Amino acid sequence: MRKISKVIFIIGLLLLLLVFYFGIIANQQAASLPVYLIPLDEYPWVGSSMSMLLFWLSVGFAIFTVIALFVVLFYPKRSDRLIISHKTGDLVIQKKALEHFVLERVKQADFIHQPSVKIKIVKNKVSVKIDGEMNQTAAIPQKQEALVGEISSSLQQLFGIESNIQTEVVLKDTQETPAAHDQPRVV
Repeated sequence: MRKISKVIFIIGLLLLLLVFYFGIIANQQAASLPVYLIPLDEYPWVGSSMSMLLFWLSVGFAIFTVIALFVVLFYPKRSDRLIISHKTGDLVIQKKALEHFVLERVKQADFIHQPSVKIKIVKNKVSVKIDGEMNQTAAIPQKQEALVGEISSSLQQLFGIESNIQTEVVLKDTQETPAAHDQPRVV
């Protein structure tokens, strides 16, 4: 997790803890506790403004909970296998097999060094991401387009003519280009 997401998550949890704390205070008579907490209205500097803050925090967390519920219900499931159904039977292709199939095709290309392939399978869509260091020559864009087209067509051929599986192939250069230093290190 990045630092900004951790900070936002911690602030949200602290606000949720505040709502829970005052909910416990409001309902402490339901359980016989050995400790009695001061009621909400008797806190100095907080008093009446805290009830308005708690109301809006509760509304915000309720809306967030409903949105999170819909996200959990309708978020597409990623799979580690692709199932292609035909009238004669089902063909199951593992994600690793697809990765190795594409990796062998990429290794045949002479302009990519140290390639790596990642595949995401969601319903009837296969997304292929190819990372590697590219040689810097003039003909690289044409070779990249040819490689992407070749991989996409070979995957469609593997899946079969009748299948309605969409493929998306992305080729990314991971070679780090040295940054030019405009300013001297020592002033």
